[in-house]
Amino acid sequence: MSLSDAEPASVETAVGGTAPPGGRRTRRQRLSRVAIWLAALALFVLFLNLIGVDVTGWISSLWEQVKAIPKGYLVAALVFQLGYTSLAGFSYYGILRAAYPGEVVFAPILTAYAVGVGIVVLARIFWRQVKKLWAQAKQGGVILSQPKRYMEWVVLPSFLSWLCRLVVTGIFLAAFAIPVTFDSIMWVTGSGSLAATTSFTPGAIGVMQATNALALKTCCQVPNQVAVNYSTAQQLITTAWNVLYALILVVLVFGWTGGKLLVGQSYTDAKVKVAEQREERKRKKLEKKAAKQHTKQDSRQRS
Repeated sequence: MSLSDAEPASVETAVGGTAPPGGRRTRRQRLSRVAIWLAALALFVLFLNLIGVDVTGWISSLWEQVKAIPKGYLVAALVFQLGYTSLAGFSYYGILRAAYPGEVVFAPILTAYAVGVGIVVLARIFWRQVKKLWAQAKQGGVILSQPKRYMEWVVLPSFLSWLCRLVVTGIFLAAFAIPVTFDSIMWVTGSGSLAATTSFTPGAIGVMQATNALALKTCCQVPNQVAVNYSTAQQLITTAWNVLYALILVVLVFGWTGGKLLVGQSYTDAKVKVAEQREERKRKKLEKKAAKQHTKQDSRQRS
């Protein structure tokens, strides 16, 4: 089945079948887990306040600065962020369209890409079918045999997407009264890419702010507090916008029922994946322990 045939009724098949019996937590268990996370977060904030870190004051200051961003700046940034995501999705569509003429349509490909950008927990589910086509498209390399089409359908939208990203960065820099120069935009973009590559936190939270602050201080002598506020505001606003855009596309392309099913099954799939990783770690640990015991036995026999 091609992606152009995607319908709510076929979503269950696309995501790998029904969830295994007993694999889903009850509502009370899910709410309890959320409550535990919120309580842990509250305790962490309380601890930071006790050691002299004014977290609530920083959040309040950041919120005031976000509210102070001119509406024109905000609207422009969101429009170009939309262009960044859509054009990048279009470049993927261009490759698959060349490999499978008449078999793929733009909407499901764009939705899959937008979900991958905005809702990380669903990315693996939506990309499952796309990745199958993508792997085959890479083997065939059909688009590369058509230089003109490659330039029009892949290189050009990718370049425009990158330009949109730079514009978004420039708009937020200007909103926080940070000099908008070629150097400042390139330093922020480069440090953001580095943070995303080497990050050990979800969404590169914290790492992104640290690298952006260092970059802006190096190139433009921007105070750390201003740089951190800028970086945090841009990440929060663009992430929220990406999530909203992805959710709208999911509903429009797959329908409300299909979207709900995808969300539910992605949660189940994530739990299964975690369980598999846990079992794999346990197996490796047992193998390592058995290997050590075997080595000890060999040493005793030789002695």
